[in-house]
Amino acid sequence: MSSAIMNTANNIFSGVINIERVKNPIEVAWLLAGEQHTVLSGIQATQFAREKGFEEYDPITVHRLREFKRREKGRSGTVGAVALDAHSVICAGTSTGGMGFEIPGRVSDSATVAGTYARNNMGISCTGIGEDIINHAAAARIAVRVADGRTLQQAAENTFAEAERDGFEYGCIALNGNGDWVVQQTRDVTTLYAVASGDKQQNFLA
Repeated sequence: MSSAIMNTANNIFSGVINIERVKNPIEVAWLLAGEQHTVLSGIQATQFAREKGFEEYDPITVHRLREFKRREKGRSGTVGAVALDAHSVICAGTSTGGMGFEIPGRVSDSATVAGTYARNNMGISCTGIGEDIINHAAAARIAVRVADGRTLQQAAENTFAEAERDGFEYGCIALNGNGDWVVQQTRDVTTLYAVASGDKQQNFLA
């Protein structure tokens, strides 16, 4: 499992890559924001979690075990969130269990700034084909365009037009400091999302 988190209060990216047997990898990623080294991988990431009191946990679900036994290879397995608080701090977080049957040691996009990013008054979380997201530097690319003066919508549209041109497959959710949000995806990707404001939540399928 891999996960990362970043917010505009400290602009620190922290994450865990290929961590094992913890219930909520993103909580481990959050703790790493206070460490000198903010991204850990593999055995060392799991070791850090144990030292911080995270108990051993079996993350296998009945559904995923059934897929594994049928050798059903997924294409993505990612959940992300982007939030804006009352102090105008934006936080982006992404967590993934991988696609299944990948080469051992594979690094997904989730725990990189290509898949999770928050800076320049915006935050973004990506999902889809991890290699495509990394090759396109998707989240960071959109953030740079916002910093250069484009609106969040324009930045997303420009980036996804390039993604379509290059044959990449991914989607994203993004939010800026004004509360404007976008959900974008290439033509072969479906991004499920929900929007919550105060006590109200609206569910959408894009």
